[in-house]
Amino acid sequence: MSKRTVETDIDQISDRKLRGLTPRQRIGLYLIGAAEDNEQWKGRLIDTIPRAQYNGPELSYLKRARVISRFGRNALYDLHTTALHLQIEYDHTARMATTSFRSGSDDSASDNAEANLQPLWQYGALYTQYFSYRRFSEQIVGVELPVWLSIHPEGQVVVKAVEDYLEGFSWFEDLVNDELQETSLDNLDTSLDHMPSTIPDDPLGQYTLHWYAGLVDVFEDQLSEPLSEFGLLFG
Repeated sequence: MSKRTVETDIDQISDRKLRGLTPRQRIGLYLIGAAEDNEQWKGRLIDTIPRAQYNGPELSYLKRARVISRFGRNALYDLHTTALHLQIEYDHTARMATTSFRSGSDDSASDNAEANLQPLWQYGALYTQYFSYRRFSEQIVGVELPVWLSIHPEGQVVVKAVEDYLEGFSWFEDLVNDELQETSLDNLDTSLDHMPSTIPDDPLGQYTLHWYAGLVDVFEDQLSEPLSEFGLLFG
C-alpha cells in the first residue's frame, strides 16, 4: 500500500479489517504512517492489534534489556565513527603540512591554526565518549565496556581500536586541555553512587563527567517511559 493509498483510506478501513491484518502488513503500514507523522493512523494500527495472553519476562527486565541494547548500539556507532574522524582529520592535517612545506605555500596562519585544531577536537570527542561509556558500562550496566559491547558484532574489536587510538594520540590530551576552558560542575549531583569519588580538575575530565551524567539522565528517562506494544517491537 502506497502513502497516497494510506492517506485516502485512513477513514474508510473498518476496525474489523484492520484487526485482520497480518503482522507483515501491520508493521509495514505502521512504518508508512510513522514516515508521514500520522498519529491517527499509527494509533488505529496499534489499537486494532489482536489481543493475546501469554507468560513472558516481567516488563521491567525486558525494558532494561532493550534500553541497554539500544545504548550499546549508540555507543558502538559513536566510538567507531569518532575514531575514524580522528584518523581522517589527522591524516588530512599531515598532508596539508607536507604539501605546504614542499610548495612553499604562504597559507594564512589562521587557516593553518584552525586545521591543526581539528584532530584535537576529534581526540577530545573520542576521549569524552570512551570514558563516559566506560563509566556508564561499569556503573549502570554493571560490566566492563568490552563485555557490554560484545553483544554487538565487532563490539570488542571497536573498543580495542579506540583504546589504541587514545594511547597512540595520548600526547593530544594536554593540548586539548590547553584549548578548553574549565566548566562548572555545580549542577551535577556528585553525591550519587554512580558518580566518581574524585572530581576531575582538568577541563577534559570535567566535560567527560558532564557527558556521562547526560547519558545517565537519558537512560533513566527512557526507563521511565511506558512501554507500548510497538515500543516492544521498535525499542
